[in-house]
Order: sequence, then structure tokens, then C-alpha cells
Amino acid sequence: MDCKTCKENLEAYLKGRLPQDLKQSITLHLKECTDCSIYYSTFLLAEKVIQKESQLEPNPFLATRVMARIEALEQVAETVEKRRLFSRIWQPVLATVSIAAAVFIGVMAGNLYQPVQLSGQIPEELVYMDDAAMESLQFLMNE
Repeated sequence: MDCKTCKENLEAYLKGRLPQDLKQSITLHLKECTDCSIYYSTFLLAEKVIQKESQLEPNPFLATRVMARIEALEQVAETVEKRRLFSRIWQPVLATVSIAAAVFIGVMAGNLYQPVQLSGQIPEELVYMDDAAMESLQFLMNE
């Protein structure tokens, strides 16, 4: 018997589902081949571990704890998304509104301290007066 056939039939050999002649061939091969006997020992050990694990009773509170942890993670994700929304949309909006309000207040404060324009109170004669064309007083004094 070759190693490949032996390894393929180890599970059936362990469960006792092989014909008698194949079972004897595998038994003889396992006694002669150290590689297959090590493989068979590992296979037996894995079967024992699987058998013990299947007999363990699950913790009834495990599902509750796992679901509570998942809900907590979802709440954290929602909070992070809200923060991203704030930083992506509301921060630029608030900055723009703040700058606009500062400019408005600056303009209004500047207008408070600006002197009142007296354009309506200037006499009409002064508007038409041209300083460059004024005659000297000496010319008017000579009679």
C-alpha cells in the first residue's frame, strides 16, 4: 500500500467503515511507515480535540455580551460620523458666518466714528469759488 491511499482512508479506518482486507493493509502500513504513523497520531489527536470541543457547553451570556459590544461599536461609529459631518459642513459654515459678522461689525464701528458729512450745509458761493482765479486784494484796493 502507498502513503497516499493510506492517508485518504484514515478517517474511514478510524470510524471502522472499511472492508476487512483494506483495514488490515492500512494497519500493516501504519506499523511499517513512520510518516503515516505520525500522520495518523496527529489525526487521532485532532479528533480528540474536536470531540472535547463539541462536548463543551456554550456560555449563555456570550451572545448577550457580543451583541452589547457590537451595539457599543455602532454607537461609536455614529458619533464619529456626526463629528465628521460637523467638521466637514458646519465648521466652514460657522467660520464663514463669523468672518462676515466681524466684517459687518467693523464697518458699523467705522461708520460710528466717521464725521458727519456737511455737503448740504456748504454755502452755494463756496461751491462756485475758484481759488486760482481769485483776484488779489491789492487790485481791488486801487481805486
